Amino acid sequence: MIDEQFTKELKDTKNLLAFSAGIDSTALFHILLQNNVPFDAALVNYQARESSFNEENYARELCDRHNKKLFIKRVKVCGGGFEKKARTIRYDFFEEIISEHNYETLITAHQLNDWLEWFLMQICRGAGFFELLGMRRVERREGYTLARPLLGTTKEELIRFLDESKNCAFTDESNTNECFLRNMFRKKYAAPMIRDFPAGIKRSFAILQKEREQLETKEFLLKYEKLFVIDRFAIDALHQADMAAKRLGIVMTGKERALLEEEESFVAGRSVAIAKNDRYIFVSPYVKNVMPKDIREQFRKLRIPSKTRGYIYEAKERLLPLLLDMLSAQISTLA
Repeated sequence: MIDEQFTKELKDTKNLLAFSAGIDSTALFHILLQNNVPFDAALVNYQARESSFNEENYARELCDRHNKKLFIKRVKVCGGGFEKKARTIRYDFFEEIISEHNYETLITAHQLNDWLEWFLMQICRGAGFFELLGMRRVERREGYTLARPLLGTTKEELIRFLDESKNCAFTDESNTNECFLRNMFRKKYAAPMIRDFPAGIKRSFAILQKEREQLETKEFLLKYEKLFVIDRFAIDALHQADMAAKRLGIVMTGKERALLEEEESFVAGRSVAIAKNDRYIFVSPYVKNVMPKDIREQFRKLRIPSKTRGYIYEAKERLLPLLLDMLSAQISTLA
């Protein structure tokens, strides 16, 4: 279920598996074992269901049996927006472990059904090409790599694998609660589609993934501390700006994504400045401060957008030398 090249790459890194004791992550646990991929595991117990502690105990037993370290966080999520809060808690915990214990790769058990659910939800939200695909098999993040080796595998294939290998897993009953939008999409649309057309869906996502890789600009023009500079005319410029905002802790709303396309500058989530000049998109924390007149004039000549000036001014000794060559070349071209 994991191709040979992917397995080879995972064997060369220190891996942490996001584990839940559910079907997907339990199947991945055993698939990694079969392929001799080294890993430890991390589990978040939200204490939201009767089976939560049974799942935690199962994770302990499984990791002890196979000599894997297991990191556990117990937490209760209060108030509305459970899914969003739980995801933030989960990834904060994973990233804390990665930083403290020097893991290089976080492995998650997202599979083809998850990918299709995401795709359909984004279509209904009016997303663009890059947002529609969302997940990718390998994603570089700040300080680690995120790997999703099961993206080409269906849920049914994972269930069959567990049955044939005589391994058990827990089923999260909340996955059938249609109060959660994703569960509704899963039951009404994604599950029937992937049941009836698995081969075609697999093939389409594989093609789209390759096309995205060909279209994407691989790196920001400049990434230093919390400043991102993006080529405004890159085919994936808006996608890069969206990713930069996420790295600064802001997931843009649909309204803010529309502003990203239509406006020259705005503030996302009240804290991230996104602003364009003739050639570049600047993304940085939004900082208000008072600057001397000579500095304001220097920024104006360099065509640094006003909403990003505050952050750049705060770090001017470090940032201005990096910006001068890039922006001076822009000015001479436009003059």
